[in-house]
Amino acid sequence: MGHGRPAQPGRDVSHHPAGRGEAAAKAGNAKAMYRLGVADAEGWTGEPNYVAAGDWFEKAAHLGIIDAAFNLAILYERGQGVPQSLTHAFAWYSIAAGQGDAVSKARLDALVSQITPDQVAAARAEAAKFKAAEPSVSANVDPSVRQVAAQH
Repeated sequence: MGHGRPAQPGRDVSHHPAGRGEAAAKAGNAKAMYRLGVADAEGWTGEPNYVAAGDWFEKAAHLGIIDAAFNLAILYERGQGVPQSLTHAFAWYSIAAGQGDAVSKARLDALVSQITPDQVAAARAEAAKFKAAEPSVSANVDPSVRQVAAQH
C-alpha cells in the first residue's frame, strides 16, 4: 500500500521494528507511528486493519511524515478504514504533494476530474490550513544522539 513495504501476509512482526515500535509510537515517535500504520494496512500480523492503519497514518501525518499523508489519502480514496471521501483524499494528497511527493501530485491530477470545483476548493483550503505539529524531541531523537548533543 502506498509507499510502504510490499505486503507480507501473516508475517509475525514481533521480529520486525514495527512490531516492537508500539511503545515508541504511543510515546509520540512519528516514524514508529508510520511503521505501525504500514504494518496494520498490510496485515503483517494477519488480516489488514485499515481502521488502526488510518489512525496511525493520521497521527504520523500530523507530525509531518509525508508517506503517512499519502497513505491516509489512499485510505480516504478507497474508503478503507475511513469513510470514503475524495475530498479528504484530495486534501491529504495536496499536503503530501506540497512537501514534494511526486506520486501525490499525480494522484491530484487524477482526482481533480472526479470531484466538483467546490470540493477541490474545500480540499485545497483544508490543505492550506495544515501545519504539521512539532514532534516531541524526546520521542523522536535517538537517545545516543541526545547524549552526544548534551555533552557539547
